[in-house]
Amino acid sequence: MKQFVKKYWLVIFLAFLASLLAIIKWTSQAPAIFPKVISLEPLPGAISSPVSQVKIVFSQSTADQLARIQVKITPSVNFEKIVADDQLKINFLPPLEQGSYFFEIWYQEKQLYSWSYKLPEEEEEIISPQPTAKISPFQEISPTPLSGAGNPREVEEIVNRLIRYYPLIKYLPFENNDFAANYLGPLKLGVKIKGQDKTRIKQEVLDWIQDKGVDPGIHEIVWQ
Repeated sequence: MKQFVKKYWLVIFLAFLASLLAIIKWTSQAPAIFPKVISLEPLPGAISSPVSQVKIVFSQSTADQLARIQVKITPSVNFEKIVADDQLKINFLPPLEQGSYFFEIWYQEKQLYSWSYKLPEEEEEIISPQPTAKISPFQEISPTPLSGAGNPREVEEIVNRLIRYYPLIKYLPFENNDFAANYLGPLKLGVKIKGQDKTRIKQEVLDWIQDKGVDPGIHEIVWQ
């Protein structure tokens, strides 16, 4: 055995070195495991009360990874991050009370997740369409007759505010084999799910809204 080792030591060493290099190469090419968002509290969309904290729960993550996560909020606000087990908590100082906010979660220059909240604006008059004909399960709505129709500026202002609070109005009511949707109020959608796969259909609804050029996050959605 000793004679064999002495005779072929160079071959054995080169084979060992080749194996070591192969292991290093395979390790360097192994896909990185990124934290994955599995729940968010509060849920995205319209919110009626101030937000003092957002809690994000991750899977396949470590405390060290969560500590290196970047949080980007538009517009900029004061906040602090707290890591606890598989959770990342964002505390706001002071709480968010008015306006719309867009959130992004980044890790190693990769965006993991994004969402938005819409909180109440300062009180202002809201133009509400008047319900007319009825389709199940929601009422069909048509725009309120425009007062001051002889004044082009007033007409333009009313139309702009109607589009602001009912950006999907020209597409609704809508119904297919999976869901039916219509407005219940300003920036408030009612959606009746018909199928059994609720998760898939909810995503289908969000994609449908997105396809119309509207951010789903600006609406409060009532699922039925």
